[in-house]
Amino acid sequence: FTLKNVQITEVITNPNQVETPVISPAVSDIFEPTEISIACATEGTTIYYTVDNTDPSTASTQYSVPFTVSANTTVKAIAVKSGLSNSEVATKTYTFPTEVANIAAFLAVSGNDYYKITGAVTVVYQNGQNLYIHDATGDVLVYGTTTQTLTNGKVLTGLSGKLGTYGGSPQITNPVLPATATDGTAIVATVKNLATLTTADHATYIKAERVQFIKDVTYSTSATVNDTLVTPVGFVVRDNFRLGGSVVAGTNYDITGFVSFYNGAAQLFPVEIVVSTPAAVTTPQNVAAKIYSANGNLIVTVEQAQTIEIFNALGQKIITKNIVAGINTIPVNTRGILFVKADGKINKVYVK
Repeated sequence: FTLKNVQITEVITNPNQVETPVISPAVSDIFEPTEISIACATEGTTIYYTVDNTDPSTASTQYSVPFTVSANTTVKAIAVKSGLSNSEVATKTYTFPTEVANIAAFLAVSGNDYYKITGAVTVVYQNGQNLYIHDATGDVLVYGTTTQTLTNGKVLTGLSGKLGTYGGSPQITNPVLPATATDGTAIVATVKNLATLTTADHATYIKAERVQFIKDVTYSTSATVNDTLVTPVGFVVRDNFRLGGSVVAGTNYDITGFVSFYNGAAQLFPVEIVVSTPAAVTTPQNVAAKIYSANGNLIVTVEQAQTIEIFNALGQKIITKNIVAGINTIPVNTRGILFVKADGKINKVYVK
């Protein structure tokens, strides 16, 4: 067969010089103490290295076994063999994340470097590449692929990543999570009035109660769907997590989810939409006294102990009586219309 339009690149090596060593691992960003190894393709060589950014020589440390770096380190190495020129210097710089104390400190950084939150953060919600975390200083979305499956209340210590933005709002990208999570206290959504949200609420876990949608909507599990609320006018509920289900206009709903500010406008990413339960009816502390007559007695039922007064039809007080909470039977000698003052009200009763 015939080869056409094939470019052949010739790799030229100096047969009189030792091959340049290879320092491993190849990545530059590391997140925990890491073992470093050095190898040379030229057989029978001796390798010398430094870890202080100085050029190595045969007077430097001789490499024999892998060693560990636990801080920002520049490793340089040469390989030497009798009868050949020394290799070129191989250089590899390993960088650990800059440490910050908490979420607020992370959100205050600048640049494209890795940062590590040394304090503990609590997982609020995870859905695919979306991971929401919380600590006493704030809330943030961690966006990117992670290997762990985490639930509300799990605690992470040592989360690393880069500061990014989406729609003008901050988030943590390129996440590197600690290998293990511990158990903690689950985060409960805070009831919020959507009309009062500010950018300080971005990525917070909230509950909006008794809101209505402007139209019927069926959500999809394969595409993101937006809907808007009656109040605040035009407020967007974006089914970012593709939960599915449907809503009906004119029905009151409670929505639990995460606040997102996109290009300055507040949205809500729901994790749950349920029909609101009717507003609770509060039972009055004091129910009006129930008073009637039976067999020449007054039967007085009240909810709390008190002193009652009984008057005849002429307005003359004929009885003052301390009664207890519950049913009280009070004998009376007067027949006809009586007036009973109980629970601060005048009650009219007829005694046969």
